[in-house]
Amino acid sequence: MPRTKQSPPKATVIKVVNPCTCCGEKEKKPKNFYTSYNPIHKQTKRLHICKNCIEIEFQKYLTKYGDAKLATYYVCKKFDIFFSSKAYEGAYNHSKSSGWSLLASYMKQINSFRNANSYGICFDDSIDFLDRIIISEDEKQLENEKKPKKTKLSLSDEDKINKADIIRLLKYDPFIEEPDDIKAFLYNKLIDFLDEDTLNDSFKLPIVIEIVKGFGQAERINRALSVMDIVNDASCVDDVKKLSSTKTDLLKSILSMAKDNGISENYSNNKSKGAGTLSGMIKELQEKGIRSAEVNLYDIETCEGMKQVADISNRSILEQLMLNENDYVDMIKEQRVLIQEYREKAEKYEEESRILKVKLKDLEDYYKNKK
Repeated sequence: MPRTKQSPPKATVIKVVNPCTCCGEKEKKPKNFYTSYNPIHKQTKRLHICKNCIEIEFQKYLTKYGDAKLATYYVCKKFDIFFSSKAYEGAYNHSKSSGWSLLASYMKQINSFRNANSYGICFDDSIDFLDRIIISEDEKQLENEKKPKKTKLSLSDEDKINKADIIRLLKYDPFIEEPDDIKAFLYNKLIDFLDEDTLNDSFKLPIVIEIVKGFGQAERINRALSVMDIVNDASCVDDVKKLSSTKTDLLKSILSMAKDNGISENYSNNKSKGAGTLSGMIKELQEKGIRSAEVNLYDIETCEGMKQVADISNRSILEQLMLNENDYVDMIKEQRVLIQEYREKAEKYEEESRILKVKLKDLEDYYKNKK
């Protein structure tokens, strides 16, 4: 029996038989779907959503953001399509010259020139952040978590007082540009240098500030050295040597400036007389306008200790004077005159006090009614 020549089997042509997953229409032809090289469209070689529905999504994003490039980006992200700024620029120019829609021109760009321009297939292929025009909120959060967080140190109440005093005396903040972690140290250090002699010397004051900044740098080096363990980590030995050498040079420079300008106690050429005495300290506090430092004579004259001292002194005087009757009479006369004089003054001051209280009450009522 002669063998019959069999014809080769015909290639199976895959057609789009599934409806659009968005609008659900079944009778749409393959040309109504954009070509896709994405593995998830391996059987159909087409996107699972029709051109019309993708265009509708594109217009929604365009309305929301008012930016065609941003709208194209979000459409690509939503439907797992490769995104490229370079492809977008080509599509934009093509749509202007051909009259095509921008999205259709973009799909033509990435599908027609995919191999020649090294265009990717999926949205993940466009992971290069330089090529993407926006980063999602989740990605922003991840990026922020990768960055080291800077902790802003707050000043204590004492540090804030020192800062306020420095600004009041100098009329500016000399450490406004310094790192936050060292500002408290600088304020506490500088306040000890601001005596009357330094504030009145326009040349000495900036030297003092430079010295304090030098101490601040030395302090930062000390903090860095404190976390280095040369016993368990020999690789940091060179860093320790460099930092130690730098600190030594800093301290030498500080000592030299202090010596040349008479700032150190050992080299001071204009020590303030009485600076460490009680009177000197009270005077300094008064010059700085600290009201609580003012001497209250009423408290001094009426305190129990002063009264006892006065009584002992008076008894000692009486024992030594040996007064007679005429002396006592003269004293009584003089006391009578003084009592009368003081009584008149007391009545006068009481009346003035009463008038002032009335005026204060009137002012208080006036401001209350005004509010």
